[in-house]
Amino acid sequence: MVVDINADFLDKVITDRGRKIFPGLLNVLNTLCLRLYNVKCANLLITDPEKLLYIVVKHAGDITTAKIILRDLFIKPLLSAIDSAESPDALLNLIESSPHLLKEKVWQLSTVNTT
Repeated sequence: MVVDINADFLDKVITDRGRKIFPGLLNVLNTLCLRLYNVKCANLLITDPEKLLYIVVKHAGDITTAKIILRDLFIKPLLSAIDSAESPDALLNLIESSPHLLKEKVWQLSTVNTT
């Protein structure tokens, strides 16, 4: 089975998880994403992760807290949605060091045959 990741599907997965682990935080972050870039956070994760990193760091106040939020609220649900064994920390490092490469990595992971 090939998994097709799109922003709407990912937003649902992130919202479901976010309500459980960070109640209210995703609403705040989505408001910031919509205000600044006119898209939700899930869309930024797969299209422009550097902008998402900027928003989360600004809101969290420091990079350490932002990394925890990015890993647990965004990356883990993404990997779960595509049934990937990829390390969340590997993608987290990619967001920070080479955010432009994350789009390619997500595409590669999401189009792998998972049967």
